[in-house]
Amino acid sequence: MKSAIFKYSGAVITAIAMLLISLNIALARSDRVALVIGVSDYDQTIKLANPERDATGVATALESVGFDTTLLLDTNLEEFGQGLLDFEQKLDGAKVALFYFAGHGIQIGQKNYLLSKDAKVENALLIDQDGFALSRILQIMESRAELAIALVDACRDNPLANAMIENSGSTARSTLGLNRGLAPIQNKAQNTLVAFATAPGAIALDGDIQGNSPFASALIKHMVQPDIEVSTMLKRVTFDVLDITKGKQRPEVVTSMAREFYFAKRDQKTSDDASKFEIEFQATELLKSARTMPAGKLRISALEIIIKNYPQTVASELAKVMLDQELESNKAIANARKKTTFDRSKLAALDVDNAIAQGQNQLNVAETPEDIEKSLGLEKADIAQIQTAMNAMGYNVGTADGVFGKKSRQALKTLQVRQKVAQTGYLDNETVNAILKEFADAPKTLDGDWQLVISRVWTKDTPDGNAKKGTREALAYINLKHQGNEFNIQRFNYTMRLQSDDAFSNFAMSSSTNGQISIRTDINTLSPSAKRLRPKTESLRANYNLPKIVPQGAKFEFNGNIVESGYIQLNLQLTRTK
Repeated sequence: MKSAIFKYSGAVITAIAMLLISLNIALARSDRVALVIGVSDYDQTIKLANPERDATGVATALESVGFDTTLLLDTNLEEFGQGLLDFEQKLDGAKVALFYFAGHGIQIGQKNYLLSKDAKVENALLIDQDGFALSRILQIMESRAELAIALVDACRDNPLANAMIENSGSTARSTLGLNRGLAPIQNKAQNTLVAFATAPGAIALDGDIQGNSPFASALIKHMVQPDIEVSTMLKRVTFDVLDITKGKQRPEVVTSMAREFYFAKRDQKTSDDASKFEIEFQATELLKSARTMPAGKLRISALEIIIKNYPQTVASELAKVMLDQELESNKAIANARKKTTFDRSKLAALDVDNAIAQGQNQLNVAETPEDIEKSLGLEKADIAQIQTAMNAMGYNVGTADGVFGKKSRQALKTLQVRQKVAQTGYLDNETVNAILKEFADAPKTLDGDWQLVISRVWTKDTPDGNAKKGTREALAYINLKHQGNEFNIQRFNYTMRLQSDDAFSNFAMSSSTNGQISIRTDINTLSPSAKRLRPKTESLRANYNLPKIVPQGAKFEFNGNIVESGYIQLNLQLTRTK
């Protein structure tokens, strides 16, 4: 009989975990370490239905088969980074390292990035401030553990990435390597396995609401089954995903493994336990089939069969609970039928011709975004006032002439994405209210909290090949507080690209009454050692004119001077955080 393909609910996952533990699965927890991350509630776009459940289900399954598992949900960039640091430290002495991610991902320049909750994805050159490169995570695992496994369910349709790709010109898309889906990887390390939820460049499905994604569902099902080598296990996962999605999604596996690996191995000393597991598994399969049956006599009969033929199993106990609920529901329906007298006048609503006519009328009056904007009755002076306010908040709509041209429409789309309203590029009541709210909420002075990111961008290849033209590297993250006309440093965070803590000195940042900011500091750029390049201290100089009103979360990017004999362009990004 062909096995049914299904998704385990949280209760069944827990039941299987308890069962596997009771069967004495022979695994050493300290030898296996896993980091599981699920991001559903992104700040800048609509919430994903299932990554939180996917990550929780996978983490539970990994715990049940002996992994020392850390589960992180809806992590921002700082929490994501701290989680990776803790994960790296826990890998000392580990034989197996496993990383699972569910959420949004993006490929830029043939590199895959996994996005944190606070990702904005506005500039491809700043993608390292939106998430972490999968290649870096693989390096962490490969350098510390004998076997590295990455399971990536991160190719869901990404509105943030789509907006950036669509808003970039064809030349920029080609230069930056912007594409939908995730990129293929070239796995050169030994004993590494990477499994993607779908093929390179394709989109993975998020799954049913209140369920799991197809990929996570299949992983949870097969990961806990004993004595299945990981290559075979992933073939079964692929089969299930293809079946669930009707062939629309095919997982991709890249491996350089030179040895076998089993998530779960049954203790061969206890044949009674082996038999018990098979009975439990059969009962669980039947229970899932019963759940898919129509409510009523058929489902009741199936539950009674499980209770009778598979006593003392977890599935049997769950079947008893379901049977009680089913009988209670049927009783309530029967009582309701006895008490209800049908009102035949309701059938008058089943007028087919009238319903079709009404549907056609609705189609005839359907409004386009342009029609909705016109229906607002805004005059030219009203639109000019909106444009002036948007310019003041840094959206750069161009001249406030009372006419929405191409530049104004693009700026309006940027505002709509940020405010999480429909991205049409046209005005409607919801968009106007979002503009009014952002304007009202925006501080009317520069006083408050800010973050400055200083990066270096290589303008040409270094002689020794250590750095390539176009490579961008963050040097420091500086938390600032503006008061009066000064930006005072609250916290200075250096990156590993700097060789010493005195890389910056004489830092000074100020603002004028008209919103111009000035940054002056000595900066030790410390380029990679090369025949013609030597680390040395340079002077960073940069000026920028801020808009009149700066809302919280507004971000501004500008360049400083070129240093290191023309090899490095200093770049700055200033964000209002509060």
